[in-house]
Amino acid sequence: MTISTTDYFVRNVKAILARQGLNVSELAKLSGISQGGLSDLLSNEKGRSPSLEYAERIATALGYPLVALISDMEYPPLKCDM
Repeated sequence: MTISTTDYFVRNVKAILARQGLNVSELAKLSGISQGGLSDLLSNEKGRSPSLEYAERIATALGYPLVALISDMEYPPLKCDM
């Protein structure tokens, strides 16, 4: 079974949120994306990929390069200074 880039993104964002002790509401404030929009994205029920702008905003808010969030990693790398 092939895993999509969106699936990697969602999985890695959830792992980082858990590692950093953040919730969707806090990520919404940090990224400037609505809480409802983030909840929809992270539940991935609608099967839509985030726009490049949203993906970059989320990555920046979490302190990770976007490539780290769309990669096949068991655990995303540690936070980097950007």
